[in-house]
Amino acid sequence: MSNKVLDTYYKNNRHIWVLVLSGAVIGTMIGLLATAFQLLLDFIFKIKLALFSFSGGNLFIEIAMSISLSIVMVLISIFIVKKFAKEAGVAVSKRLRVL
Repeated sequence: MSNKVLDTYYKNNRHIWVLVLSGAVIGTMIGLLATAFQLLLDFIFKIKLALFSFSGGNLFIEIAMSISLSIVMVLISIFIVKKFAKEAGVAVSKRLRVL
């Protein structure tokens, strides 16, 4: 089985540079995305620690803040799924209507 697109690149003797360049571009994009995700998680962790400093060491207030932060993050993720992945958002909407 052959791929017509790859066969075209093989015939023109440019396939190596196209593959190397596309691999470099895709690798750079994925690396930047992963770095941004890691920085976002670190920022959320620092916000959580700052919020816990206001509780004065009270365990129940810290638990309530953790639950509230988790609920907010779940609601944000549901909004993002419904906005950008509508086919996945339908299943989320059906499950939420049952509750």
